Amino acid sequence: RALRQLLGPWGKSDRTIPSTFRQPGAPDTRVLVVDSPEATKAEVRLAVRGLARGDSDALAAEVLALIIRNRWKTAMPDLSEISVRNDAHVLPGIFVLSASAPTGSAAKATTAAQDVIKSLIQSAPTAQELENARSVVLNQLSTEFSQPETMTARWLDVDTFKSARPSTIGTLIRSLTPADIQRVTAKLFKDVAMATVVAGNSEQLKSAFPGNVAINSAVVPDARPIDPVVPTKKP
Repeated sequence: RALRQLLGPWGKSDRTIPSTFRQPGAPDTRVLVVDSPEATKAEVRLAVRGLARGDSDALAAEVLALIIRNRWKTAMPDLSEISVRNDAHVLPGIFVLSASAPTGSAAKATTAAQDVIKSLIQSAPTAQELENARSVVLNQLSTEFSQPETMTARWLDVDTFKSARPSTIGTLIRSLTPADIQRVTAKLFKDVAMATVVAGNSEQLKSAFPGNVAINSAVVPDARPIDPVVPTKKP
């Protein structure tokens, strides 16, 4: 009854409403520096649009993430808390590289990450690199599948995300070739603008990224207490 009263008078449109949604523009190619004056290290993040959970290359992206991480760590031994991942959902998420670096090495860290990606676009990873990354992913899956709750969630993902069936994931990962990894790298990164964000002391970082920096001051939330709402007393 309530729906009829509220929505009943609405008439059906006799024309198609034009779409007003558009994809966001390409990210700024400059390095965005978020000022954190008291920081002793720099937090480095590089990101592009990732793959959806249901994408046929989602598993290859997981293996690619480990290969990139290993190469980045080898190129920059002074990095810490390195993480490379494809955050996938029903819609494509983000493929993000993150690490903590000494402030003086932040520029070198971003350049090293970009060089690793370029090298994988130009030539496939070695068979040993692929095997090492594949073994890590398969071991992680073996641990997950030994837990009933995780296995249940994986089967639900088949319906929710149209992802691969748990019984076939191992076979799909073992069938990946170096050429597959190179193709997925190009799919994610070739001719794509990458967002780069570095959080740290802006005065020190500006000299590391001369002429290619956008500075944003860190926003500190208003810490003033909010007056509590006192209910009106009943007579």
